[in-house]
Amino acid sequence: MPNIDCRQYHAKITMDNLHIAVAETLMDIEKELRALQLWDGAMISEEALASEQPFAIDTMTFPQWLQFIFLPRMYVLIEQKMQFPGNCGIAPMAEQYFSVLGLPSSPLITHLQKIDALLTRQ
Repeated sequence: MPNIDCRQYHAKITMDNLHIAVAETLMDIEKELRALQLWDGAMISEEALASEQPFAIDTMTFPQWLQFIFLPRMYVLIEQKMQFPGNCGIAPMAEQYFSVLGLPSSPLITHLQKIDALLTRQ
């Protein structure tokens, strides 16, 4: 019988659980974007995707950044079972963005706070 390192096993189980928790929260984020009617049916331009600014603030709205950059990148990390970024601070940007729109964005912000907490505590 092979010798199993318990620390590696525990780390794998913990990472698998983290991937599941993040995936579930990403689905909740998409659901809220759709409920707020902020989900774009058409793909954004290549030029907009090429932005080098934080949150692509120069080429797209915050919800577009979530849809076209953040969610796809996070899903790739999950599918490939890669390690997540060690720090995440998306919720403050969401709070600032939505503060002037008058949309019922509290559930979306709550899900983004959860993502921040999941990724920052790993």
